[in-house]
Amino acid sequence: FVFPSDEFYLQARWPIPPDEAYEGYEQIDDGVGLLRLLDTEYIEAWEETPEARDAARYHIGPVEDDAVPAAIEALARGEWPFAD
Repeated sequence: FVFPSDEFYLQARWPIPPDEAYEGYEQIDDGVGLLRLLDTEYIEAWEETPEARDAARYHIGPVEDDAVPAAIEALARGEWPFAD
């Protein structure tokens, strides 16, 4: 099968597909699924390690639970989610 790279979805302003669509991330080295994997791993780590959240808040300021997913969604809409 052919899997479009993440840039395809970003340029088309389409939602990033769910994990299952990447069939084990076999093409991750080609940039296929990097954003979905980042989103998935971020959410898992956030949920599993409350002490890491506390450390992040201490070192870099307030961190919202949905910071990475929100940034990925904004990129998919063609918006730059970070302040200048």
